[in-house]
Amino acid sequence: MIQTSEDPTRWLIVGLGNPEKKYTGNRHNVGFHVIDGLAAKAGVSVTDRRFHGLFGRAGAGQHALLLLKPTTFMNDSGKAVSAAARFYKIPPEHIAVIYDDIDLEFARLRLRAGGSHGGHRGVESVIAALGTRDFPRIRIGVGRPPAGVDPIAHVLSDFAAHEQPDIEKTIDLAVDAALSLATAGLDKTMTRFNSRAPTPAPPDPAKEPQTAASQDT
Repeated sequence: MIQTSEDPTRWLIVGLGNPEKKYTGNRHNVGFHVIDGLAAKAGVSVTDRRFHGLFGRAGAGQHALLLLKPTTFMNDSGKAVSAAARFYKIPPEHIAVIYDDIDLEFARLRLRAGGSHGGHRGVESVIAALGTRDFPRIRIGVGRPPAGVDPIAHVLSDFAAHEQPDIEKTIDLAVDAALSLATAGLDKTMTRFNSRAPTPAPPDPAKEPQTAASQDT
């Protein structure tokens, strides 16, 4: 069980998403759900309106966790991240950003030390605001859009009912990865979590062909 802490060894844990209620279940909002999971596990709330977002504090061992959900909308996420980082003097290597990735297989969790934004506008904004690409990321695969579906429409769509169990498992795994990142460091956390195989979503029963034997008579 993690407890609240005032330890100066701080990590800023940021989940990216869009703030309005209509976006709650979107693929684009998995970062928010990880922050909610961290808060629930710590027994704290992320409700303080600070740093252009919703903010809360918790702890893991001797490490303080600063939890942030930007309310600037996705494309301006860097405004919130940089404001919190400046106030608490958090170096980029202690800023973990959690977000959806359409180039990652559905329900796959991957950590990386830095790199490009990969077309993700929220991460692009964070890079611009911090002035560096070198901050840890926790990426959650939401899958590629179906043929003919615009990528923006895809990430702004909700998960299908048959996808929910697997994405919820991955969100729980991302909570554990964020805690491990703060307590064990990036290298050990990457070794532990990046080696896990993805959990494919089961076929949608509504799209499964029926056999003659299974049809109602």
